[in-house]
Amino acid sequence: MLFSVGIYNKFVREALRSGNDYTGPVDKSFEEIQYFEMEAGSLLNVEKMVEYNYPAKSGYVLDFVKTIKSE
Repeated sequence: MLFSVGIYNKFVREALRSGNDYTGPVDKSFEEIQYFEMEAGSLLNVEKMVEYNYPAKSGYVLDFVKTIKSE
């Protein structure tokens, strides 16, 4: 199955929207939702992939998951 996911980073968003400059390791583009396509067997697998690649402890937030194509 093919999924569309939207991810942003709360640390980047909070810093930039409060008027502070952000110089951390995460790209400033993550202030806004970044869209990615992921192929996985289930919604649970997508969530695991997102957590692995964009960990919540680093400030990433999974905003949405949408099924694009199911088999």
